[in-house]
Amino acid sequence: RLYESAPESIRTDKTFVLLVAQSASRVDDDQYLEYMEHFRKLFPEDPALYMIDIDYYFIKREFKKLEEIINNLYEIIGGDPYLKLLLGEIYAQDNRPEDGLVVVNEAITAEPDLYSGYAVKLDILLTLQRYDDAVDVLRALETMYGADTVRELMGMLEADGSTVEFTRSEAFQEYRSQLESPE
Repeated sequence: RLYESAPESIRTDKTFVLLVAQSASRVDDDQYLEYMEHFRKLFPEDPALYMIDIDYYFIKREFKKLEEIINNLYEIIGGDPYLKLLLGEIYAQDNRPEDGLVVVNEAITAEPDLYSGYAVKLDILLTLQRYDDAVDVLRALETMYGADTVRELMGMLEADGSTVEFTRSEAFQEYRSQLESPE
C-alpha cells in the first residue's frame, strides 16, 4: 500500500524497489515475485538481477533457468565456490542429487573450509542413502570444527524426523560410539 501511494520518483528508485521487494519476501511469495518482476522491468540491465533472478526462479522452481543463470554468473565472475554450492542445492531440489554431489564436491575442493558445503553434501548423501559416506562427512567436520560441533549436528539430525533412517543406521551408531568414547 505504501508503495502504491508513493510518488513516481520513489516508486522507480532502485533502492526503494529492492527494499519493498525484500519486505514482501517476508510476507508473501506472490507479492515478492511481483516486485521482482517490477524491478526487472525498471532495471533490465542491472547486475543485481542475477541475484534477484536466482530468488525469483527458485521460488518458481524453474530449475533449468536457475542453472543457466548461475552458470552465466559463474562465467562472468570467473568462478565461485558459493555458486557451485548453490548449483548443487538446485540439482538436489531438481531430483538430480548425483549432479549436485559433483558440484558440491567441486565447491568443497575450491573452498575446503566451506561449512555449508559439507552441510549440503551431507543432505545429498542422506537423500541418496549413502550413510557410510555421510559419516565420512561428519568425520571431516569433526576434524575441522571439533567433536562438539559434530555432536550438536548429530543432535539436530536425530531431532529431524526425516533423517531417522540415517540416525538408526549402523554407520551412524558406530560413529556415535566412537565419538562418545574416543580411545
